[in-house]
Amino acid sequence: MDNVELIKNYILSGSNDNKRLGVEVEHFVFDDDFNIITEEKMSDVLIKASDILNAKLKYENGFAIELDTGDYTVTLEPGVQLEISITAVTEVYEAERIYKEFRLLFDKLLDDIGYKMESCGIFPLLQNGDIKVEDIKLIDKKRYHLMDSYLSKTGRFARYMMRGSCATQVSIDFSSEADLLEKLKYFEKLTPFLTLLMENQYNLGVDKKTFLPYLLRTQVWDEMDKDRSGYIDGALSDDFNVRKLAEFLYNKPFIIDNQNDELVFTADKTGREFYDNRILEHPDYYISMFFHHVRVKKYIEIRCADGNSPDKIFGYTALIKALAYNKDCIDKINELLSFIHTEEDLINIDEMLKREGAKAVINGIEAVHYLTKILEIGRDGLDINEKKYIDSLINTNIINDIYDKNYVKFDDEDKKDIHDMGMFLKNSPIGFYYDKDINLYYLPKIFTKYDIDKFRNAIDTFYRILNKIILLYKTDANVRKLFSFDKNLEELILNSFEAESKVPMSRIDLFYNEESSQFKFCEINTDGTSSMIEDKILNDAQNLSLPFRNFIKDYDMTRFELFDSWVYEFIKYYNQFREKYNSAEKPNILITDFLDKGITAEFKMFKEYFEKNGYRCEISDIRDLIYKDNSLYTTYKNPNTNEISLDMKVDAVYRRAVTSDIMRDFDKVTDFINAVRDKKVCLIGDFHTQIIHNKIIFYILHLPEIQSKLTKAERIFVNHHVPYTFLLNDENIKNNKEKYEQIVKNHKEWILKPLDSYGSKGVTAGYEVSDTEWEKLLKDCTDKHYIVQEFADIYFTKNIMKIDDSHDYVTTSNLTNLYCYNEKFAGILSRASLSSMISMRHDEMTMPTLMFNNG
Repeated sequence: MDNVELIKNYILSGSNDNKRLGVEVEHFVFDDDFNIITEEKMSDVLIKASDILNAKLKYENGFAIELDTGDYTVTLEPGVQLEISITAVTEVYEAERIYKEFRLLFDKLLDDIGYKMESCGIFPLLQNGDIKVEDIKLIDKKRYHLMDSYLSKTGRFARYMMRGSCATQVSIDFSSEADLLEKLKYFEKLTPFLTLLMENQYNLGVDKKTFLPYLLRTQVWDEMDKDRSGYIDGALSDDFNVRKLAEFLYNKPFIIDNQNDELVFTADKTGREFYDNRILEHPDYYISMFFHHVRVKKYIEIRCADGNSPDKIFGYTALIKALAYNKDCIDKINELLSFIHTEEDLINIDEMLKREGAKAVINGIEAVHYLTKILEIGRDGLDINEKKYIDSLINTNIINDIYDKNYVKFDDEDKKDIHDMGMFLKNSPIGFYYDKDINLYYLPKIFTKYDIDKFRNAIDTFYRILNKIILLYKTDANVRKLFSFDKNLEELILNSFEAESKVPMSRIDLFYNEESSQFKFCEINTDGTSSMIEDKILNDAQNLSLPFRNFIKDYDMTRFELFDSWVYEFIKYYNQFREKYNSAEKPNILITDFLDKGITAEFKMFKEYFEKNGYRCEISDIRDLIYKDNSLYTTYKNPNTNEISLDMKVDAVYRRAVTSDIMRDFDKVTDFINAVRDKKVCLIGDFHTQIIHNKIIFYILHLPEIQSKLTKAERIFVNHHVPYTFLLNDENIKNNKEKYEQIVKNHKEWILKPLDSYGSKGVTAGYEVSDTEWEKLLKDCTDKHYIVQEFADIYFTKNIMKIDDSHDYVTTSNLTNLYCYNEKFAGILSRASLSSMISMRHDEMTMPTLMFNNG
């Protein structure tokens, strides 16, 4: 028997009718500063786990490198990634149970020594370019060092594969050669879409000089070694068979052979050249040196998915089960992907997806719609107990696609709905936005639980950093000089009340890529944070839509509640003040602003909610307050006599007046200022919020003297999420001439902003003006409290502004605004524009925002 036949027979010996699922998941292990765990420490963890589980250990060069419990095996991968291989099971919940037991133990053991497991496609600091691949050391295992010496001479990403990638692999059974070939062809066709579905980028940025925007791990594997990765040549042809697969493998270099349990370096010799007339001893080991997207051993491995969160791992496992073992699913998928005929077709699809992601148009259809259809087909192929797993795979793009494609019909009912929604808005408290034409976006903005978790974590990290800056301002005169605040403002900041959370309310605006979860901050709003009323009323209007009402019967949606929750957080903050200054147990609450500038409709709604919760609340212009006998009062003007008298004694102030307006009219608000200075009222929020509200914070966060006060992880966070910001004054220009010249020359990459304004006043994007106009603007604004900021990547989506026979879709840029109450994520305001600039002067409009509860 020749070796080709031996390989073929080895593969076919795995044929069975069990319909099992094998799950393997790789994890990076690192500490809070992204330092990868050492092999020595990981070995100690395996030994401790073995003692607890009474599991078998395997050692190499004195280190434990493998643990076997019977239910699962844990091995160390080349870059000290931790891989769990779950024994093959027939039910998804069994694999899930085993994985949860593994995580429960190993998360605890790693946490005890200051490490954590994270599963994503590419190691975070390799993905964003903060480290080089050589910075990740290989474990002391002969196989990996032999592979590395060979692969270092192949593709440009070969060393990334071993050191810096993590995958989720699901294995399936085949019942015959015909079944194997059908599944091989079928899953090769599915590979680009499964890869896109399971892409999991760590949201600390992507090194654009190294990677295209999407399918990062696929980029690594595609340029690892053409002989052993990617798609199998000829696998989609009608005459392909297992012998041809064996020949394909046997005529490729296989790097390492296992002879009598000794590893032999075969270098670039093919199997045919190396063995000549000798018999291949270990066909299993030979095959294991090939890493195609779909690998055939005694079972079929589907290897294209990134490492992922537990819920998505088992959503994916359930999907593979349906797609592999349900004949109806197989038929429907083959029909859906019938336009794919060759490996070249698949490579072309991959290239489009790498550049455009879910928006790539494939055979006339956007990629996201293929994902939607694949999930629908998979869900239909599962029993009622396993259908629930599929929800975890529905990302933001998919849930919005489901609503648009499956529920919006463009019929007379929809046309009536959009008219009714418009009239509802016109007659609402925010009707002043619609005093002319009633324009609105018909499709809501829907985020998933996955997105919300990302937002919560980002806010927690950002506020740890921002609070350090607030503390530095209060304790370090040199830091105060960086801000150059007015002396009156500086005094008020230093006198601010120190609560557990320094910033009771904020809205942090960011540009969020809804596919990759990468983002850049845009600005921070503290005092004057607004527009909660818009989200509430737009959501109320959305309920008038029949498609939407049908949609929420099928999908569990949550609105962000921003009023009762604010009352709760407001009182929580006030109680800290009360305990220190012996204020009233049940406060009288004032909402104050310069009422000729504020959104009084929103103030009235907040007033209603304070009163509903049992508190007296009044709205007053900040200039009309009187400070008398150590108390601050609202005033009442008798309409008949014009006599002014004291009205409500104020205990707590919900300040909506922005600091810049207060400082501009400082002499007109002295009663308010004195009451705050004397701590006779609780100011929510106090003046130290201006430290992060002023846009100079983005410039200051990048200064070396400030970054030296941050941890490594915090510096990385700032560098990748806070846009580079240039302070436009003579001194900074003189000290950074080269950077200033780049800003002048590349005007389309920058945006000019005043340091402290709102409503996009004074903001100019470089792309809006000519070269000469841009240069003149920079000169005119120098030393006039302006910054220049890098223009962030904009994420575009489609929406509907009117429903008629033309099906009028428009392309919109998106701005995601995160409300934070007491420095914790509280909700979202979604804004969009028909321009790359999102502002009132660029036809900005707000969309209702919801969360899909899929986790």
